Amino acid sequence: MYEFTSIKPEYDKEKISTDKIMLFDKLQIKNLCFRFPGRKQILNDINLNLTKGEVVAILGESGGGKSTLLNILQGFYKAESGSVLLNNQSLGDIYLPNLRDALGVVPQDIAVFNGTLLDNLTLGGTEAELKACIEFCQQTGFEKYFSLFPQSYATLLGEQGINISGGQKQLIGLCRALFKKPSLLLLDEPTSAMDIDMENFALKILNNYKNQCGILIVTHQLKIANVANRIYILKDSTIQAEGTKEDLLNTKNLYSQMMAEIVQTTSFIN
Repeated sequence: MYEFTSIKPEYDKEKISTDKIMLFDKLQIKNLCFRFPGRKQILNDINLNLTKGEVVAILGESGGGKSTLLNILQGFYKAESGSVLLNNQSLGDIYLPNLRDALGVVPQDIAVFNGTLLDNLTLGGTEAELKACIEFCQQTGFEKYFSLFPQSYATLLGEQGINISGGQKQLIGLCRALFKKPSLLLLDEPTSAMDIDMENFALKILNNYKNQCGILIVTHQLKIANVANRIYILKDSTIQAEGTKEDLLNTKNLYSQMMAEIVQTTSFIN
């Protein structure tokens, strides 16, 4: 809990805009640096661009600072230097509740409380929201998986989701994030516990949503990164390469190395 309790973002109250973020246009991260007090640099000179209609992935090893970057985007941490612009507006100048209302976040650890599946999807919504959520699940394909729960939407999930699998938790997290119609979707290893069928469904959903909101995925998995239009390679605290899959295959980097390992493994098996 150290990170969340020892660092509080600072905002210039006179500059804060209370306008709600209705539509996503672009996200720009410029020369961003971050470290926790008394610790080594976690993020160094990070530059990243995400525009409407595309999916961007940050590919890197576990513990490399990917999750920290998402926490900065949510306003939990303040960058040591550099800037983050959402629709050309500095993140620090956006009213924090409005910023978080505009974000759909799927963290590594999905929060699940001891209530029904439907209550968990809507976070205790009104009757109208419960009905709208069921319709949303039917339209998007989530119902295929939620109908397999013992009592469907009325299934009690248990404290911290003790009655469901890790993959089912992640599916709940993704559905919950998309149901709120976010302007920007942030995903942290979103399919790491899913089986192949669930994962393929999740990746298809993300591809379908790229024209409706900005999508930023952080992952150490090649398959997840491959859904992106552009990939940033985060290694040793900095962006070491970026581009399309084709661009990255033409240079030596983590992505091309991982692809080469897959080719070698496939050749060995055959």
